[in-house]
Amino acid sequence: MIPLKIKCLITVVICFVVTKVYSQSPVSTNRPHSNTAFHILNIDSIQEVYIIYATRNDSTIKIVSKKENIDKCDPILTGRFYDLNITSLLWKTAGKMHIGGIMYNHQLIKLEGGKIVRDLFTSDNLKGLCYIP
Repeated sequence: MIPLKIKCLITVVICFVVTKVYSQSPVSTNRPHSNTAFHILNIDSIQEVYIIYATRNDSTIKIVSKKENIDKCDPILTGRFYDLNITSLLWKTAGKMHIGGIMYNHQLIKLEGGKIVRDLFTSDNLKGLCYIP
């Protein structure tokens, strides 16, 4: 039989380790701690492209990602915050722009405007719907 003091010590150590592990995660359901954290609002898709609506600092953007099958994936989820490194496609594809949209992965993606920034973004932290820290 294990003495009560040892049981208490083991419980405290386990709680400490679990707290440390989860506090180091770049994914959060709470308010972000960095200026690169985006709140995922919605995930949609068109053919072979995922469209991720995300907000940061009162601006909503559209992030596109090619549909891919990834093993051992940490999928992004709506309602969570993720540190994403984004790149605008508008300046990269100015010569390929169509009225009201940008071609991405052979699919015309509509530029919305209004409450959504009139641009389209990619993130090097996303592969399909998988988050890569």
